[in-house]
Amino acid sequence: MPSRCWGRALISVCALAASPVFACGGRGSTDALSSQGAALFVQGVLAPQLISPGLQCVFSSDPTQPMLSSGVLDVAFRSEYDATLLIGNQPLAPDDADLPPADGVELQGAQVQVEGSSGDTVGTSNAVVSGFVYPAAGGVPGYATLTVPLIDANDVLSLNPAPVVGASVQLVAKVTVMGVTRGGVQVQSGEFQFSIEVCEACLVSFGPDDVNPGFPQPNCLGNPAVSPPAGPPPMPCVPGQDIPVDCMDCQSVPQCRGATAGDGGA
Repeated sequence: MPSRCWGRALISVCALAASPVFACGGRGSTDALSSQGAALFVQGVLAPQLISPGLQCVFSSDPTQPMLSSGVLDVAFRSEYDATLLIGNQPLAPDDADLPPADGVELQGAQVQVEGSSGDTVGTSNAVVSGFVYPAAGGVPGYATLTVPLIDANDVLSLNPAPVVGASVQLVAKVTVMGVTRGGVQVQSGEFQFSIEVCEACLVSFGPDDVNPGFPQPNCLGNPAVSPPAGPPPMPCVPGQDIPVDCMDCQSVPQCRGATAGDGGA
């Protein structure tokens, strides 16, 4: 039920045109190694979805699908931020016409550097990845999706001060994707930057049908004056990442029980 799941608007989603130079919420990575016959770039971070219970996240290589301008990681639920990136393989520029034609790219790795708001390095990592980006056709880039951990548990543990209820930490993840063409040429994207808010319990939503006014607030004991929704509401694709979670759907997390957490929940 949208009124429950979207109690707090924490993310800004933008729909992209099929442009190889636009990166939502980051710097366009069009400065790839086009001089070697291919040009990888990171178009953006794909927006998560609300799904029915039991289903999984589904992303496509459509460059017009919604993307995030920034991310949110709620450490009450998880300690890692996994971003699904849309990777593009753009056509060669006209002045590169004397070079070999762009080829498909086998993705091999991603380098990530996480920085704090003052520019200090919080952590670095190298992820081994796999995927294939088809070559551009008719002047249109080829696209593929790639899931990369931008923040891991070590990054979260190193934060000082640590995120607490009511106080979040702003981080910037800088990612570069690498691969090799079918012709054996090593290529890499330019650096793509993505801001992530790290918080505790900021994605827990207490809706009007959740809070019982006869008990300390906030709580998730249910409001007897409000009819509960019919059937299970849609769930965030990745609980604790980007999309608010209704407290009724996360009772195993103490913060989802609010002021009654010490009583063992509803």
